[in-house]
Amino acid sequence: MKEATLVNMKHDMGKLAEAMHNTIRDLVGINTLVQGLLETVKRMPGYEEAIADILANYKEEEPESKLEL
Repeated sequence: MKEATLVNMKHDMGKLAEAMHNTIRDLVGINTLVQGLLETVKRMPGYEEAIADILANYKEEEPESKLEL
């Protein structure tokens, strides 16, 4: 292989590594945001009742969703 080809490949690998680093950094930021949002929602009035309603609805719809698979 020519040296120029190897240099280009090294450059491309560096760009891919940088892109992956940025993606991981963004995912960590999104994870932090979601955790903060969840904690905020948990502290809102009516949270427990809302979760109980969601679970009740899910249990009612559960047999239908298994048939769709």
